[in-house]
Amino acid sequence: MSRSRYKLETAYGAIAVCDTGGSGQPLIMLHGSSASSDVFEQQMASPLADHFRLVAIDLPGHGRSGNFLHPDLTYILPNLTQTIAGLFPRLGIERAVVMGWSLGGHIAIEMMAKHPSHLAGVMVTGTPPLDTGPLATLRAFHFNPAILLVSRPELSPRDATRLAHMYYGDMATPALIEAIRRTDPHIRPRITRSLLRGDGANQRQVVETSPIPFAVVQGADDPAIRAGYLLGLNYANLWDGRVHLLDNGGHAPFMRLPNTFNALLHRFATEAGIGRPLPLDRSAARRA
Repeated sequence: MSRSRYKLETAYGAIAVCDTGGSGQPLIMLHGSSASSDVFEQQMASPLADHFRLVAIDLPGHGRSGNFLHPDLTYILPNLTQTIAGLFPRLGIERAVVMGWSLGGHIAIEMMAKHPSHLAGVMVTGTPPLDTGPLATLRAFHFNPAILLVSRPELSPRDATRLAHMYYGDMATPALIEAIRRTDPHIRPRITRSLLRGDGANQRQVVETSPIPFAVVQGADDPAIRAGYLLGLNYANLWDGRVHLLDNGGHAPFMRLPNTFNALLHRFATEAGIGRPLPLDRSAARRA
């Protein structure tokens, strides 16, 4: 399936999009902090593109997107979410399945609270639905010194490499490290503070009350996220009735285990889309 790259202008800066097009059920992919849509290459180049319209978005201040104006306003979770939700009509999409990784998953959960009509379903990976307050937030994470780098504005080459290895393990490439260094230095400290403050909806409450189909596919050995935290939540509509824990998945199982991950994503997106209107055409709690 061919794909196109283009930019959508907003009031604060340009958003870069990679889009396979077509009239299939739209599947939007949102990357994590200090990354870009390039991390989803093994989804974009897979048979998923034969069945769904895949749309991978570079978040503001990341990848090919512009650095946004007024960072104190634009680089907080509710406003990042509003920016992404505002792209739906411009993409010709009424409702989509959203797969979010890390920060992208937090944006997807915020959409569940603020823009539920846009969502046929949400899958997260490397994303703990956070309760309010710094202490509650910290319970979701391992103590890993590399996590502290996510809040730093400027990263040295050495620190960018350390963060890339936490994210990607031995799959950290020079391009992925460069994407970390390219990221607007204003966003890391601001989005970290936004998450610690609990800006926006109480994410734990959202996933424990929302009727939107919600899938969790998680690396069992994620060096940043505690699997036990994810297993302990009382989800309202957890897909398959369980958290899918993938051995050797790390923090980015869609990269480390693409065949396994893509099969789960295909099944979830198909099931979540059943009975949902198509968009406008733009041209568990146990180990698996």
